Amino acid sequence: MSHLCVVPARTLGDSRMTSMTHLRVLMAVGKHTDKNGWTFASLRLIGTLAGASDKPLSRSRTSEVISDLVEWGYLEKRTQNRRDGSSTTNLYRVVYDSGEPEDLFDATEPPFGSDEPPFDSHGAEPPFDAIEPNPYNDPSNVPSKLDSQDDSASPSSSRKSTTMKTWLADVRSAGEQAIPEDDPIFDDCEKTGLPIEYVHLCWAEFKDRHVNGDRKSKRYKDWRAAFRNAVRDGWYKLWGLNSGTGEYFLTTVGRMTAMRHGVEVAQ
Repeated sequence: MSHLCVVPARTLGDSRMTSMTHLRVLMAVGKHTDKNGWTFASLRLIGTLAGASDKPLSRSRTSEVISDLVEWGYLEKRTQNRRDGSSTTNLYRVVYDSGEPEDLFDATEPPFGSDEPPFDSHGAEPPFDAIEPNPYNDPSNVPSKLDSQDDSASPSSSRKSTTMKTWLADVRSAGEQAIPEDDPIFDDCEKTGLPIEYVHLCWAEFKDRHVNGDRKSKRYKDWRAAFRNAVRDGWYKLWGLNSGTGEYFLTTVGRMTAMRHGVEVAQ
């Protein structure tokens, strides 16, 4: 999530842009975008950002305003469908840029291209300490609930433990996303305020370690659950939380990891 939001200058002279709601929705879309300007934010998140602190916009009102902005030429809409033909989250882009949306968690390609400009790491360390390191920040030290739980009570009891490389191949064959749009981790982000870019960064590191790194022989029955644990427990110490402002920030490790993977993350 960026701390800056750019909107088209033509909004100033547009007589239709009389509602602050329309402008706030446009800004909310612009605040949650990939490097090409496309947003993966849900209607609920956009409505929360665009509404009052104690009264977020309803999904129906948010959808209505977005439809206006698409019709007026301020947003570009791209529909998405699942393999079975059912619809899923639409993508939106503020019309001042170009480029295809990043397929962040697609199993067929690395989620972040190595040919992107390196992350800009200039600037001083925030004048506050990072969150206390989790005693299980190294996944090699994490008790594997996924592998040790009672199979008779586990919803994944019929699954076999596989390496991540094998699992990604299976996901690709099934025409699925490695981390689908309705994964619980995105609800966690909305509840905790964790920027979605930090989740993308964690995925890049998680995938690199388990496909190419020293964890490539690790096996799990449920790789999506393993990734949720990596985010929730801060395995890689990529971010901290300022207890004074309640804002998240990248640690030195996080900034270095972003540079290594070519991931652009706003400070």
